[in-house]
Amino acid sequence: MKEIDNLPEFEEWIKNNALPPSVIQDLDLETFESEIINHKFKECLFLGCDQYNNIAGHIARNGGVVIPDFDNYLFKTHRKSLYTPKEPFKGFNMDKSEGYKLTYDYKIYDEYVNTGMENPPSILTSLARRLHDHSITDALEEEISDRKVVAIMGGHSMERGNQYYLVSARKLQ
Repeated sequence: MKEIDNLPEFEEWIKNNALPPSVIQDLDLETFESEIINHKFKECLFLGCDQYNNIAGHIARNGGVVIPDFDNYLFKTHRKSLYTPKEPFKGFNMDKSEGYKLTYDYKIYDEYVNTGMENPPSILTSLARRLHDHSITDALEEEISDRKVVAIMGGHSMERGNQYYLVSARKLQ
């Protein structure tokens, strides 16, 4: 499927008769009402796009699938890109003793804990998380395509000056 996650590409796609199957992700489509109304969207997915209800209805009636962002969660259900390094720390206040608890990252974690952690009682919560995780996986795959990548996960018990840490870090360069 063709993935479209920027407006110039969407404009080109819709101008060229919106050839399916395609995935339109995380775009504001409200200004494209007149163009969208003239097409059918068999096998097309519209994920997390801003659009008027009548346009979403038109897409669905004409073979497309519309899955909006779920507004009752702090995280976006659909993202077209990875988080920037600054996004998770938005709200951080180093002058407060619990400044980290003001961050976007902590608020999302707190929401995760308060909605059942890995076993949420709500299927909507479970679905929203999986859709979000899928969009992050998709963005990550695009980011690292055609590159060799190594990820090392774990704690921070090894000091950065430790000889084994330094050897490992240098081998990864």
